[in-house]
Amino acid sequence: MGLPREDLLEHYRDEGCELARSCLNCPFPHCIEDMPRGRQRQRKEIRNREIFRSYSQGEGVKQIAHRLKVSERTVQRALKERQKVL
Repeated sequence: MGLPREDLLEHYRDEGCELARSCLNCPFPHCIEDMPRGRQRQRKEIRNREIFRSYSQGEGVKQIAHRLKVSERTVQRALKERQKVL
């Protein structure tokens, strides 16, 4: 694919996004701006990882839901999805 043309970079400002400070150094394989519902999907993945981490450290469903400001059902759903993957 090669490097971008210099004339295109001349006016480019690498401002990143809420998930990465720099587009050129982004840790994600695809830009969330280019994916359908990308931001929503990425936030959900981050939230679900936090739910699973908290639950695996012994925090209860009700406490997780209260702390993350989501319903208990959302926490249960995230844990169930995680079990399908494992």
